[in-house]
Amino acid sequence: MESCDICGKEYPEVYHVPDEIWAKITPKEGEYGTLCIECADKKAQTLGIVLYWSANEDDYDYKEIERLGKEVRRVLDEKVDLVVMLGKKTGQMEKEIEYWQKRANKLADDKIKLRNLLDKEIDKDIEEVLEKMKRKKT
Repeated sequence: MESCDICGKEYPEVYHVPDEIWAKITPKEGEYGTLCIECADKKAQTLGIVLYWSANEDDYDYKEIERLGKEVRRVLDEKVDLVVMLGKKTGQMEKEIEYWQKRANKLADDKIKLRNLLDKEIDKDIEEVLEKMKRKKT
C-alpha cells in the first residue's frame, strides 16, 4: 500500500496516468511521487486537466458496490432522521430555557419588590420606635 504525497492517506488503488500529465500533477518535480486518486484528480482539475477512469468489466464486484451503496444511503437516511430529531429537541430545549429564564427574571423582580417592601416596613418601624423614644424623653 502506498501513501499520498499530498494528503498522506494510504491507498490500495493502482492506476495509470499518462507520463505527460503526471509530470504536470506530481508534487515532486522531476520525480514520480505518489498521489491517491482524489488528490491526483484535484491537482489535475486545478490545472484544467480532466482525468477519467476506466476499468475492465471483471475488475469490480458490482453487486458488492450496489450493496455498499444501499448501506451508505441507509446510514445517510438515519443521519438525516437524527438531525431532524435533534433539531426538534433543540427547539424544545430553547423554549424551555426561555421559559426558565423568564421565570428566573420574574423571581428576581419579585425578590426586589419584597426587599423594598420589607425595607419600607423596617424604616416605618424604626421611625415609630424613634418617635416613641422622643415622646418618652419629653
